[in-house]
Amino acid sequence: MDIFVEQLFLKRNSVVETIAKILGVIILGLLAGVSLIVALFNLLGLFSSLGILGAAAAGYAAYYYNGMFYNEFEYILTNGEFDIDRICNKNKRKRIASFDCKNVERVYKYDSNLNSDSTVIFAANVDAENLYCLDVVVKGGGKAIVVIEPNEKMINGMKKCISRQVLRDVSDWN
Repeated sequence: MDIFVEQLFLKRNSVVETIAKILGVIILGLLAGVSLIVALFNLLGLFSSLGILGAAAAGYAAYYYNGMFYNEFEYILTNGEFDIDRICNKNKRKRIASFDCKNVERVYKYDSNLNSDSTVIFAANVDAENLYCLDVVVKGGGKAIVVIEPNEKMINGMKKCISRQVLRDVSDWN
């Protein structure tokens, strides 16, 4: 039986990220405004061309910088293969992690005091209620702790792929 489950959700920005976004856009907007003022006061000179180019570059930089704060996560479960992608500004996709569910060694509820020597891959909203940690062996042989925010459909799909021995410790998934 083939298993295919997909989950896509928007990552909410923290207060620090929101402040950084606002300050960055304000600074780049001011830079664009100053460049336009320089261009207007020197209509026919060299600084006019540079001012217009500077304003266009600062405007594009503000647009690009603002888009960096719009992130989505996508979990894809296909026949036991679990992939996590981060989508930035709805147009740039990057694979964060990929592993076989057979390589999941442990599943447990997330604790904010998570201390580990392994790599931690946080692919969820920090303030979400149902965060789970997966101790996995990722492709390439390294161990990692993957923090996810699965919905009910994703949990049901993962239950079919992860061994029962690993799942017996997760009371929420039974």
